Amino acid sequence: MKKCLSLLLAAVMTLLCCSAFAESTTGRGDLVVRSESLSAYVDGDGNLWIPGNSQPVNKTKADAIVSIDAYRLIFFSVDDGGKRALLSLDLSTFAEQTLAQDVWAACMGDDDHLFYIPANDRTQLCDVNLENNQTTTAYTAVEQLDRLYLSAEGLVATYVESAGAILRSNVTGAFQTFSGSIPTDSTLADGDQLYLANGSDLYLFRSTSFAADIIDTNVYDYATLGGRIYYIANTGSAVRLKSYDPETMEWKVLGTPDISLAGQLTASESRLFTLGSDSVVYTVDVTTGELTPFATIQANNIPDGWQVDSYSIEAMSGQLNVYAKISEKTDSPSFSFMEFTSDVSDSDRFVLVSTTALEGETKAWDLLQPAPTTQTLTTLRRGQRGEAVRTMQQPLYDLGYYDYRVDGIFGSRTERAIRLLQDDLSRAVNGVADPELQQIILSGTLSKYDPYRAVYRGDRSLRVQMMQSRLRELGYLSDSADGIFGSRTQAAVQLFQRENGFSVEEYATRDTLAALYSDSASPCSSYIDLRKGDSGARVRELNQRLKDLYYLDVRVGDTYTDDTVRAVKKFQSQAGLSITGQATVTVLQRLFSDSAPEYRGYTVLRRGDENSRVERLQRRLKELDYFTANVTGYFGRSTQAAVKLFQQRAGLRPTGVADVNTQKLLYSPDAPKYVKPTIIGTPALTIDCYEKKDGDVYCLTDRCSETGYVTFGWMAEGDVKKYNVTITDDTGAKRLDEDTQLTLTGVSIDALTLNRTYTLTVTAYPEDGDEAHITSASIQFRRIETPVEPDPIGTITEVSASVEPVTRTENNVLYVRAGEITFRWYAIGDVASYAVEIRDSNNNLCLSANTTDEQAVVQSDVMKQGEVYTLYVHAIPTNGTLDNAVTASCAFALEDQPQPLPTVVAPTLTTDLTAEADGSYVVDATAAFQWSAVENAEQYYIEIRDASNALCGSETTTATGYVVNAASLSRGASYTLYVTAIPTGGSVADGATATVAFRVREDQTITQLDAPVLSIQGLQPAADGIVYADDSSLVVQWTAVDGAAAYNFVVRDANQMVVTEATVTDLSLTYNASALVRGAVYTLSVTAVPQDEAHAQGTPATLPLILKVPATAEDAIVTEPSEPTVEEPVEAPTEEPVEQPTEAPAEPTEAPAEQPTEAPVEQPTEAPVEQPTEAPVVSAPTLGIETIVETVDDVAYVNGGVIHLTWSTDTADCTYQLSIYDADGNLCAQTSTTDTSVNLDGSKLADGMIYTFEVVAYANDSDVSTGTAAALRFAKYAVAPTEAPVEQPTEAPAEEPVVEEPTEAPAEQPVVEEPTEAPAEQPVEQPTEAPAEEPVEEPTEAPVAPTEILPIDGTMPDRIAEMQQRLVDLGWLLPDAYTQGMLDEATVQAVTDFQNYCISVLAQPLIPMDQANVDHPDNPIVDADTLKLLMDVQNDIIKPAE
Repeated sequence: MKKCLSLLLAAVMTLLCCSAFAESTTGRGDLVVRSESLSAYVDGDGNLWIPGNSQPVNKTKADAIVSIDAYRLIFFSVDDGGKRALLSLDLSTFAEQTLAQDVWAACMGDDDHLFYIPANDRTQLCDVNLENNQTTTAYTAVEQLDRLYLSAEGLVATYVESAGAILRSNVTGAFQTFSGSIPTDSTLADGDQLYLANGSDLYLFRSTSFAADIIDTNVYDYATLGGRIYYIANTGSAVRLKSYDPETMEWKVLGTPDISLAGQLTASESRLFTLGSDSVVYTVDVTTGELTPFATIQANNIPDGWQVDSYSIEAMSGQLNVYAKISEKTDSPSFSFMEFTSDVSDSDRFVLVSTTALEGETKAWDLLQPAPTTQTLTTLRRGQRGEAVRTMQQPLYDLGYYDYRVDGIFGSRTERAIRLLQDDLSRAVNGVADPELQQIILSGTLSKYDPYRAVYRGDRSLRVQMMQSRLRELGYLSDSADGIFGSRTQAAVQLFQRENGFSVEEYATRDTLAALYSDSASPCSSYIDLRKGDSGARVRELNQRLKDLYYLDVRVGDTYTDDTVRAVKKFQSQAGLSITGQATVTVLQRLFSDSAPEYRGYTVLRRGDENSRVERLQRRLKELDYFTANVTGYFGRSTQAAVKLFQQRAGLRPTGVADVNTQKLLYSPDAPKYVKPTIIGTPALTIDCYEKKDGDVYCLTDRCSETGYVTFGWMAEGDVKKYNVTITDDTGAKRLDEDTQLTLTGVSIDALTLNRTYTLTVTAYPEDGDEAHITSASIQFRRIETPVEPDPIGTITEVSASVEPVTRTENNVLYVRAGEITFRWYAIGDVASYAVEIRDSNNNLCLSANTTDEQAVVQSDVMKQGEVYTLYVHAIPTNGTLDNAVTASCAFALEDQPQPLPTVVAPTLTTDLTAEADGSYVVDATAAFQWSAVENAEQYYIEIRDASNALCGSETTTATGYVVNAASLSRGASYTLYVTAIPTGGSVADGATATVAFRVREDQTITQLDAPVLSIQGLQPAADGIVYADDSSLVVQWTAVDGAAAYNFVVRDANQMVVTEATVTDLSLTYNASALVRGAVYTLSVTAVPQDEAHAQGTPATLPLILKVPATAEDAIVTEPSEPTVEEPVEAPTEEPVEQPTEAPAEPTEAPAEQPTEAPVEQPTEAPVEQPTEAPVVSAPTLGIETIVETVDDVAYVNGGVIHLTWSTDTADCTYQLSIYDADGNLCAQTSTTDTSVNLDGSKLADGMIYTFEVVAYANDSDVSTGTAAALRFAKYAVAPTEAPVEQPTEAPAEEPVVEEPTEAPAEQPVVEEPTEAPAEQPVEQPTEAPAEEPVEEPTEAPVAPTEILPIDGTMPDRIAEMQQRLVDLGWLLPDAYTQGMLDEATVQAVTDFQNYCISVLAQPLIPMDQANVDHPDNPIVDADTLKLLMDVQNDIIKPAE
């Protein structure tokens, strides 16, 4: 019974709210620690104090405190040699106990477990069980550990050099990779984490959430009081005091202080304090934000020879402390090398300057004293102690609710017992023992706790929550432990009953619960359905398996996230299963089978990964001479450095992470090889943060670094023996002069003298000892006062520009091979956009662009032979202009003469396998193919393609052998291995190829379904095997396959990227291909999906498709929606028609008279008929168009992209003739339909041309001559117009382009170089045959387009990117949650959230996107009214935190 109770209470432990406490984010301890009303502090002289007590409570010198709870206090003690010991102080007896010696960092995990990193082996993480004082190794890391702290998800341990972190999950207790933000300050309260990260972003991570929500940016400090969060933030125009209520999600500006603040906030039990730059402590009115002086700091106890650098304030219940950070007096600072670990502040010394008692607040010492014995019962709660608590604990222990020692301490265990009893008594569960509950406990009338009481479907209780937690622990349940007995909990209970031999019931029986809570309860041996939102050990197993097979390229976590959904979909697609994103039992059986295929595509590899793909990565880096260490398969520091070096050489952003783009280039034949310089290069110096640049001087402020340190880095290519690093100030004094092999160091910004300029010089010494080869470089920096300015300009720390393919480098000029030339660039920091220029040797501008892209491709035929060009990349910071840009450049030229390529022959392939009768080979697990080195071959390009010629894998190597791994291929399928010998200096196209056919042996347990026969109705493949289609509406059909339950239909582009996918049960579908690029090659594939429980997989059938390029404007009409879909088109529009529908038939005013509609025959027919010839009267149709920017002179001006036209009539059973006329009355397109809407492809229409859209409605049993017509006029804008036309042109072309004549609609860059002999593309009222010699003074008939913001659709990547950045700046869109330049799901949701907030809070008359785009959900449009509010920089609408 006692074992069972312990198990149950252990389950409750993770379910109930924990105490509120703040912990160090380094694991090195704090000056002050708090836990609810309990607190303790050190004074800097080795003494340990508890507020309310006049004497120190420690015997051993205390350096910093780790934690405090109702039972004990954990602290560090440092000996004379600098080694840290970890001690425990019992708060009942005040006896000290040494827990560990020589400790690097420590952190409490829960009530009973303390984790620490030993300093003598920092790859170990140790776990101290405080109940029995047993120490075990909890985790062994592959690299040194650095910091420890508690997050909402569990214990986090970080690696040195910011190389990542691991997480001990609260849910499973297992260790896993952690990829969240590492905070600089963190508070954990009731399972919720509040923290600062990424410099100055304030986040809240609720224990019930899967991710953190950002509250605000540019935050200096925060504190919590009364359930609200208070913080100081720099809004750009001022420093403000703000508050946020997590429950109501209300955000409020308390005020803008008149005084300068030191950026500190702290809260006691009932008061909020801040520190001014005038060394005065102020209380903050939490309602008005008013500041009232509380105390003036006077530092009278500073040791001789020391000076105060800064002050800090720390409040706790009942007391306010003021500390001074001090340093030895010196004329100016000296610097030393800093290792990048959490001990950067160990040299800081703090002294307690003053303590002030806060009247009316609870003091920790009072809580630790026994409560006075009284005859009257008083409310007892956590933190109290004494005889009253002991008296209550004893019956709770006897009844079985409490299983710890009866010690008179109301700690977490006593609180859990009270909660459990309250739940059984159906009272409010709050863990507080009021007098009435104490009387019940002491009455002797309570029954013993029954841990096996049955629970039923629909119950809501702590017992249900405990049962759910146990089911999750054993793997029967993956849903959350929410205390609600629902359908999934019932399914988990029944699965446990079934697996353990119990009769399957509708509820959890007594016998079921007894078996469930026993120590011998068996883990679940069956697969269970998993879906998005699930969590626990089973989800972690799923994520790990997906990671092992390379479908998941993020960290392995316990939660079924969107990343898991995408990974499951990729597996389902590759395994021929129905693509749902849900891990059903069938999917899991296939996924965990030995024959589960590996993912064929690239997956992101980063530091900490260990698998065969890392091994392959290392081998390729080694072939290209970037990697010199042993090939181990572990992605460590050396691999990271090699990847970063390759990225630098290839012109990619040097992140050290092998992302998809990096691997594509790395494995391609064009991957640049590393060539070590013959002499060492000049050191390249970097600085990781600065406020601004003053000439060549980097200006630093207190806010430009989240750590308080500025980091300098340097690197010289070649064989460097050592570096000498010096720092001198502007007086000539040398503050640092050291030789080192390190390549970076940090300097404390606080240690710099204001407005003094320092110079850091790095000198590189070569291994050859030749003094002529010594190189050096320097950088200047200065500390300045932190400015408060509106709209601060962003900081850019580095810009890079490169060009490829480079054949050689001479005199700093990169010579490139003729053909396609790729320019790449990137910048690190707050980049808004890039201004890119290419100039010739005379500085003439050849090409220019303003863009947010980071690469461009041009053809070399625009370049002159022998001319040296320079690529200039100006990185423009946020809120900045070209004047604030940071520039990088590189000189390049065409290679003078192409080098003749040597001749190569195809390699001769051999293998140890025995060939089949048809000459092919059968592969079981792996197969090695070899070939002799080919003369003149520099490397070999290898491809594996399946029977449909789809690429299954590729690699470029210098080796003369290749191993085929069947795990990444489909069992029973046939493949071809291609090996191409590439001549020196050549490409794959210049090589010679050998091939060998093989197939993968069938898995005896997996049946290979046949491939269906695929075709498109009414179309046949051409001689080249490609189907060419005029119409975008295609009926795709295929034959039935035995054993198939459904069919996966997938459309891929030439890069094998999925355009459309769907799972259907029919043998055909209507596919709308209107969004495909005409003229481009796409591949349609259909794969049979096996029936559930069948051990089988499908074989794809493929068919290449090209949509023909339309020859005339008639092809602009698209009768289906523009995005690829397999749904039927919408029959009627949901939006209102335009404001001026014609009520009677109207003919287009611009249509020529030569094309009237056919009039009805006036004479009767020659023979009499029984029915009258008069056709039924049809009412005039009402026309509509989406989305109108504005209407001028009855012309509806719309954006480009897809133009949606609608019509309707009151008459049933109608046919409609649709006609489009241009401005000259020429018929552009005509068709008939019974639909009531049509899409026009705006890209096929002329910019600015006024078109007439005419609809003639007539009865189905009649003809068009009897119909009734209506028309509307519309025009398509090309770009946002200019403000007004220039009235008079200049006589000669100006340097800046001017407009000689106002056009009817704006041009993107209005320039008139020479008058044309034909009228402009946009019509005038009477076009002349030749241009007028004098400029027209008045604008012609069509209006000048407005300057207001135009709507955005999916065809405007630059404007979308601008909008996304604005959403990020205002907090509506997370920085890493969207695809730049695309209206993806995250962006659309962010805009919708913004609209809903403006509607509900600001009373703005907006239409949310989910309503406005109901007719075209796959082509969403952001309307102009929304953009006006969003892009208004004078009125920031910041998102309140959720």
